[in-house]
Amino acid sequence: MGPRQWTFKPRPGSMTGMRTVSLLVSTLGCAPPQEPGSTTAHADADADADADVDTDADTDTDSGLDDVYGCGPPAPDDLDGQGVAPVEHVIDGEFSGGEWDSANPLQGRLTDLYLDFEAPYLYLLNDWRANTEGVRPDCFNLFVLWVEEREIEVRVFGSGEVTARLDGARADDLVTGAYGFGSSPGWSTPHTIYEFQLDTGIASGAVNVCCFDPTTESTCEILTEEPLVGTLFVGAGGGVEVGRDVPGDEYRPGSGELCGDGEGICADGSRCVEVDGVARCAQVDPSARCPAGTGDANGVCWVPASDCLEAHAGACAREGLVPTDASVPMDWSAAVLDDVSAALGCDSLGVASCCTSSMWIDEAGACFTGAWGPAFENSISQGCATGPQGLGRPVFTCTAP
Repeated sequence: MGPRQWTFKPRPGSMTGMRTVSLLVSTLGCAPPQEPGSTTAHADADADADADVDTDADTDTDSGLDDVYGCGPPAPDDLDGQGVAPVEHVIDGEFSGGEWDSANPLQGRLTDLYLDFEAPYLYLLNDWRANTEGVRPDCFNLFVLWVEEREIEVRVFGSGEVTARLDGARADDLVTGAYGFGSSPGWSTPHTIYEFQLDTGIASGAVNVCCFDPTTESTCEILTEEPLVGTLFVGAGGGVEVGRDVPGDEYRPGSGELCGDGEGICADGSRCVEVDGVARCAQVDPSARCPAGTGDANGVCWVPASDCLEAHAGACAREGLVPTDASVPMDWSAAVLDDVSAALGCDSLGVASCCTSSMWIDEAGACFTGAWGPAFENSISQGCATGPQGLGRPVFTCTAP
């Protein structure tokens, strides 16, 4: 089944003003979240794919999309714990200062959804990789959320304006947000990023999130559904668990198949990984400490950068890991480089550049360093280095959350 879309027509002469929307088709029911131990199945989705929305009035009402979208939570086994954010969240539409390094990104067909919570605030970042053009100021990313038994609708506009409705009534004071455009830890091609902080009014409990987003700048009044439904659960002790619900009729590409650009959501046990600009599903070994495509050696995971610009924290986050300190004490020697190279499947060239005890991997599949020393130095500012076979991308050290 292809993506369903809904059209929102801005009022003439208004860029970011309030609007009335009335949905003309009803297909799915949006269910509130449930406590772990109960499940909700998706409703049938084989109905009309498009609906026009009237926006002629001067007031803003509920979009009605809660009547057409299935927000059933995932089964309890699909909820995974995640660590505490290493730094305070900054709502700027960017991955700022490692704020999302400890989060478990929930991969969907068109986006990676990041969720976090610090009572009473929900923090959300929608890494919407499907739109590489941007949006106009009058267009928005629409979120439909269930917080316990309450429905909240949030719109983050391209202008930076953010609006909210709580059970149908305007509640803009509950939310702050931002729109951004650029690359992200998982995706090197610049794309739209939406981020917000929402006062949920709860200290513990469950939150479900559904996303509707523009996929082009020229047609950004058309919102496309993300089939993934994200769930965050906060226990009485404050621990955060997150998970996703994927419709049963969603295409699930297997290991080695293309992903990340609307092809589907990778099958369970695999994840969408971008390498050299091409994204494919990669198998994940749940018993392994380090994800597939990284190296497990000398007590840490070794992660090659996706390009010369990807930073330490971003490379680790892309693999669901957290960065080590920039300087990692160890006997950085030929023996260790050989071990790391074997774990990454590259040839070890020894000292083949200048002048730090960092590591790089070149396009020919060879690994090299700039020096030996009492510590491994993650390449912070150098980016790529020139080796005997051309440019090499930096390799960084990471650990499990």
